[in-house]
Amino acid sequence: MKNLLSILLFVLVSQVALAQTERIFITTESGSSPHFPTVIGAQIGQTPFEILQVYTFKKTPVSIWILEVETDDLPSVLLRLEASPKILTAEIDADMWASDMETYDANDLHVGEQWYGENTGANGNENADIDLPEGWFIERGSPNITLAILDSGMKLDHPEFAGRIVNNTADPINNIDDDANGYIDDVSGFDFVDHDNHPGDENGHGTAVGGIAAANGDNIIGFAGVDWNCKILPVRVLDENGRGSYSKIAAGVYYAVDNGANVINMSLGGVSESNSLKNSIQYAYDNNVTVVAASGNSNTSVPQFPAAYPTVIAVGATNWFNERCSPFMLTGRGGSNMGKHLSVVAPGDMIPHLNYEDDLDYSSVNSGTSLASPMVAGLATLLLAQDSTRTAAEIKYLIQASAVDRVGPENEDSRGWDQYYGFGLINVYNALSGKFPIKTESYISVYPNPAYANGKFHLGGEASDLIISTVDGRVIINYKNLSAGIYNLPQMAAGYYVISVVAPTGFYIERFTVL
Repeated sequence: MKNLLSILLFVLVSQVALAQTERIFITTESGSSPHFPTVIGAQIGQTPFEILQVYTFKKTPVSIWILEVETDDLPSVLLRLEASPKILTAEIDADMWASDMETYDANDLHVGEQWYGENTGANGNENADIDLPEGWFIERGSPNITLAILDSGMKLDHPEFAGRIVNNTADPINNIDDDANGYIDDVSGFDFVDHDNHPGDENGHGTAVGGIAAANGDNIIGFAGVDWNCKILPVRVLDENGRGSYSKIAAGVYYAVDNGANVINMSLGGVSESNSLKNSIQYAYDNNVTVVAASGNSNTSVPQFPAAYPTVIAVGATNWFNERCSPFMLTGRGGSNMGKHLSVVAPGDMIPHLNYEDDLDYSSVNSGTSLASPMVAGLATLLLAQDSTRTAAEIKYLIQASAVDRVGPENEDSRGWDQYYGFGLINVYNALSGKFPIKTESYISVYPNPAYANGKFHLGGEASDLIISTVDGRVIINYKNLSAGIYNLPQMAAGYYVISVVAPTGFYIERFTVL
C-alpha cells in the first residue's frame, strides 16, 4: 500500500510539474468585451488564466485579447476556446523577429552613396539598381499618402523625417482619447510594446527601414528616401531586441489601417502560421491597403509570415552585382529567402541607412531583406501619389509587371516568374512610366497577377498543350491545340497556380496567384 501511495504521489507531482505558463491570444468580434472573461472561464474550466492586455479598435470589427494560462495541455485549451461561437481564433502568441540586418561601422569612400538608386559601376555592376533618379523625374510623392512602418519604432525627431511624421490633430496630448479610437494621445502613431503614444526607436531597425522608404529628399543633408513627401505613421511592434509577439503585430496592422495608412511596410517575420495575423492582413487588403513584407534572411524556401500571405508583396534581396544575396556580402552569412510566394526583389546588401542614435551619422551600412522591403513600400506610395485611386491589387500588379526580369544568374533568374527573383528586380522608372518589360518577352503571361474571377492569360504563340495546375501538380484544366491570343482563366479557388505550355519553340511556365 505504501508503494502504491508513493507511485500515486509521484504521478501527481509529475503532472503538476508539467503545467506551465503559456501566453496565448484570442480574437473576438468587437462588442463582446464586458462579459468576455466569463466566456473564457466557461470554456477552459479550472485552467487558471490572467488577461494581460486587450486591444480594441475604432473601425476594426475585432478585439484582441492577450492571456496567460497555466496548463499542461495547451492544445486542448486552445481547442476549447475556439469551440465558443464568441471566439474567432485562439492561438499561441508566438514571437516574430525583425529580419536581421548584419552590421559593421564602415569608413570606405562610398559608404554614403546610395548605389541602389543609380549604380555607376563604382560598386558592382553598372545599372544594378532600381532607377530612382529617372523615377523621381516623374513622381516624388504626396503628403496625401501615408506609409505605416510597423517595426521597432522610429527616431521621430531625426531631421530626415522633419515634417513627415503624422500629426493627429484630432487627439492632442491631454490624456484624453479625443478621437475615440481607443488610443490616448496618439498624435504620432502608437507603441504597442510599451502601450503608450511614443513609438520611439530603441533598436535602430525601424529608423533604418523608415529612412530608406521615406527620408526627406532634396534637402542637402543625408540620404533621400524613395518617397520624399508621403506622411509616415510609426507603429512600434518590436522591442529593443527586435522581437515582437504576433498579437501586438496583428494589433499594429489593424491600428495602421484604421488610422489612415495606404501602405504598410513589415520588415519582420516569423515561421509560425497565424489565422489572427492572416485575418489582420486580409483586413488591410479588404480596406485597400497595400502590405509589403521582407521575405527573410535564412537562405531558405521555408515560408515566413506575413510575406507568404497571398495579398502581400513579398520582397527578396539582391546585391550590387544583381545576384540574389546568398550569402550576404557584408557578413558572408545567410541569404535572401526564396519560394513560391516571392513577388519581387530589391537591393538589400551593403545598404547605407540612418542611425537612430546620431542625427549626423550617415556611415551605417547593413544588409538584409529588411532593407529591400522599404524600397518596394516607397515605390508603392509613389504609385499612389501618381494615382490615388489605384487598388492594392493594382499596386501589386504594377510593381510585379514593371520589374526587370533575368538580371541575375541564369541558374536562378529564369524567364518570367521564378522562386529566387519572383517577377524580377523592381524598377521605379518602369513602374511610374507604365513600362512592363516582362510582357514583351513572355510566351505566356497572366494579368492581373494576382488574378480574380475576371483574370486572363495571354498566349504568345501556338500551344499543343496548355495545363493549369496547382503548385503541387494537381491539374485544374488541360487545353489542347490553342492559337496565340487572350483567354479567360477558368473559375478557381484562391491559391497559387502554374500554367505550363508545350509550344513548337519550347516549354514555358508562368506562376500566378488567385485571390
